[in-house]
Amino acid sequence: PCPCLHDSTFTNNTVDSLLRQETLDLWFKEPGVYNFILSASNICENLQIEEQLTLYEPPTINAPAILQECESTEFCFSDLGIQVLGDYNSVSWSFVNGSLSSSSDLDFGCIEFNSSGLMRLEVDAVDPCIDIAQEIEVIIQEDFEATILPVNNPYCQSSSSDTLLADPPGGTWSGEGIIDEENGVFDPSTVDPGTYQILYEISNGPCSSSDMIEIVVVQSEEVTVQDTFLCSTSSPIQLTVSPFGGTFSGNGITDAGSGLFDPALADAGENNISYTYIDANGCEIQKEIDVVVDTIPNLEVNDTIFACLNPDDVELNDLIDFDSNGEPGDLFFSGPGIVDDNLGLFNSSGLSMGFYTIQLIFEGRSCQAQDSFVLELAEKPELELPEDMTVCITDGTFNLSPLVGSGGLWSSSNCTIDPQTGNVDLAANGGAD
Repeated sequence: PCPCLHDSTFTNNTVDSLLRQETLDLWFKEPGVYNFILSASNICENLQIEEQLTLYEPPTINAPAILQECESTEFCFSDLGIQVLGDYNSVSWSFVNGSLSSSSDLDFGCIEFNSSGLMRLEVDAVDPCIDIAQEIEVIIQEDFEATILPVNNPYCQSSSSDTLLADPPGGTWSGEGIIDEENGVFDPSTVDPGTYQILYEISNGPCSSSDMIEIVVVQSEEVTVQDTFLCSTSSPIQLTVSPFGGTFSGNGITDAGSGLFDPALADAGENNISYTYIDANGCEIQKEIDVVVDTIPNLEVNDTIFACLNPDDVELNDLIDFDSNGEPGDLFFSGPGIVDDNLGLFNSSGLSMGFYTIQLIFEGRSCQAQDSFVLELAEKPELELPEDMTVCITDGTFNLSPLVGSGGLWSSSNCTIDPQTGNVDLAANGGAD
């Protein structure tokens, strides 16, 4: 028989007070021929029984589950590595869509498949072992040809990246200038002028195909532009580019050929102007020009300030409350008594009491604004105070009065004094200089 694999066991029972071995289950680790002898004896006689057991190895098949090839293919048994192990009587092959329909030999030789099909191997096992079978799927993939679609030769070095196309899609790209292997993106700015071979490869199951093209990169002319700024009230200007001869576009452009820019027609702040130039190689180069239109600053200043006749210079910046509302720039002064227009120094020498108009000019980055204020010039009042003195703290309140002059304010860092009347509370101050 062809026994199953399990542990060896013994079953015992007792009959007439005698121990008997009723069954014997054995585990066989190797196939082969085994001899068994059963011996029995008692007072009557001796008995011996001999039995022979042949143990077979169940058959197994080692074979690939799938065979894949491209186009019409011949399969030979010697190349497939198929094995049938164990004990068996015979084998048989059956084929679907092959050049053979069947074979009773394990080594069927060679068989050709022009389309997908099936190979089935059946093994007749030695009785009582179980027959087995295995199927091998044969996949014949239709071949194809990869083709790169035409490209826009020549490419300019200054051109933007281009996505190359191929049929069928889904392959990989390689070559200098390819910056995305999956999507076939070619960037001419990453290579020097010259000719470059680009390879496209694609696989579909067992089939694969490739195509190659040449891409020509030519040098683009260097184009330079100059950003600029101007005031909203400025006259139209011609934008600076090199070489000249391209076209301009954007807010404020009144002449696309000459690049004439009118700030009155543009937006306040940044204006993006495009300059497009086509060189001798037919390369289109586009540059961006940033033109900033400044607005006139809104100035705020006192209407009137006061100054005394004085031979010394006075800094008017310290007297006026000037505000340009955040606009950077330089402030200039002009008018009677101005001795330094940038620093705003004023000197009253040669002037008499009266009212004088001082002009202000604020020059921003590109815009200029003007304003004015009135300077009232008067005589410096005379003031004479009494000599230093000592008073008694018990005097209560002491009043300070100027000998010459009136209408001023009193102050002290040593004692508390009424700024209007000049009264000092001696007791409250507790004695001071």
